[in-house]
This record gives sequence, structure tokens and C-alpha cells, in this order.
Amino acid sequence: MLGRANLPNGVSLRPAGAGGGAFEQRLYEARRWDLWLVNGTDEFVRTLIEQQYRAQAADYEARFPYAQAFVIEKTGTACGRLLLDFSQDVYVVDLAILPEAQGKAIGTTVLQALQQVAAAIPAPVSLSTHAMNAPARALYRRLGFQPSGADVGPMHLGLQWCPPSLHGSAAASVATGVAARASR
Repeated sequence: MLGRANLPNGVSLRPAGAGGGAFEQRLYEARRWDLWLVNGTDEFVRTLIEQQYRAQAADYEARFPYAQAFVIEKTGTACGRLLLDFSQDVYVVDLAILPEAQGKAIGTTVLQALQQVAAAIPAPVSLSTHAMNAPARALYRRLGFQPSGADVGPMHLGLQWCPPSLHGSAAASVATGVAARASR
């Protein structure tokens, strides 16, 4: 497990505690505003969100058993989560920021730090995002992420950033490995 990392802009990463915890559940609930549109009582919707949270956690555990989870903090206050898998490259399984902390360069800071680490290794940084998430797509495009060709489902886009030292044939062979892993 990696330790604490202090990044620019007052952002830091710290290892998440075992088994998630209350913050990760609160973060998941804040991201699933769509479930509050379901016709049902508050208790029903909370139960649905809890079930979806557990299903996502189980899915991530099954597909990325060696992933490392980090809590993202801004000036010491938890505001997001980063889940990374280093099996073949630097794969961002999940990057989530609380709605009230979005638009404050936190995601940019985290991704630029990952790009610096990936450039030093060298390894690509890969991720996927919902096709309708225009703000995330704009962020990734601004940071140089390109479509990877990975099959990540009909509603998601696979994206990849390659350090300059990997441009060319090496990047192409790595991208093939990423596409194979993403489709598992």
C-alpha cells in the first residue's frame, strides 16, 4: 500500500481504511442523485442506494482485486476517492469528488500527479467515463487523454494518456493490453 501523498493546490491522498466506510458511502450517495428520482419512500431509495453501493464495491473487488483505494483531501477535509489498479499500467478504476468540491481543480491536481508518476515509470494512464459526463470528458480531453479503443460498455468511453516516451509502437501494444483487461 502506498502512503500519504501531498500534492499541489492543498490536495492530498491518503490510503482509505479497510472496507470503505461512512465517507465512501456518503460520496456514493452524493453521486447517485438520479436514484432519488425513483418513485418510492425515502427509506426505499436509501435502501436502493445502499444496495447499489454494495454491488459496485463487489464488482470493483472482483474485477480489480489488487486495486488501492485513497481518500482525496483538500486542506485536510475528505472530498473524494481515488481507486487505482497497477496490474498492467496506471488504471483509474474510480475518481469521484463530492459535488460541493467539484470545480476547484481537485480532480485536475490528482490526474496531473498521476501523469507525472506514469511518465516516470513510464506507463500509460487509462480510465473510463460515462459517455454523457460532459464535464469529466472535457477535463480528460484538456489533460491529453485520447480514446483508447477499450470496450468498456455502450454508455462509457475508454480513455488513455501516454507519456511522450511511450508514443508509437510501445503505446499501441500497451493499449491492446488495457482493452483486454477493461473488457473482463
